[in-house]
Amino acid sequence: MTEVIDLNGNKKILIEIPNICPYCQKGIKPVIVNSIKENFHEHLLLYVTFKCPICEELFLGNIIWTHMEVKPFLNLVATVF
Repeated sequence: MTEVIDLNGNKKILIEIPNICPYCQKGIKPVIVNSIKENFHEHLLLYVTFKCPICEELFLGNIIWTHMEVKPFLNLVATVF
């Protein structure tokens, strides 16, 4: 499953989003709550907060974007807020 994230109004990135909640383990299409981008040398780091539509828990996804190559969800971390 993919979703478009608006980076700054004129740049968008197509990312893969998780299809299973790390809490309830149900198949989902998560709601994107927010996203934060940071530049680190030649990499773009994108942190996305998702919300499970079933159990309503929040969890994070980290994406590294290098030289126009997207490496989706190298580290999907379930975090309670």
